[in-house]
Amino acid sequence: MTDSYYTLLLGIDGACSLGDKQITYKLYDEEGKHLNPCGEIEENAYQYFMED
Repeated sequence: MTDSYYTLLLGIDGACSLGDKQITYKLYDEEGKHLNPCGEIEENAYQYFMED
């Protein structure tokens, strides 16, 4: 499951493809604040899932 979650988060961040397309998605909270400037999800996901 770790690899699946990591891959999904990288796909949302635009660092890898989800399906056959590689797209950077923008996530916003209910107040319209941008939650994922490019590269932040990838960095945090790596620290959480891949580092000891």
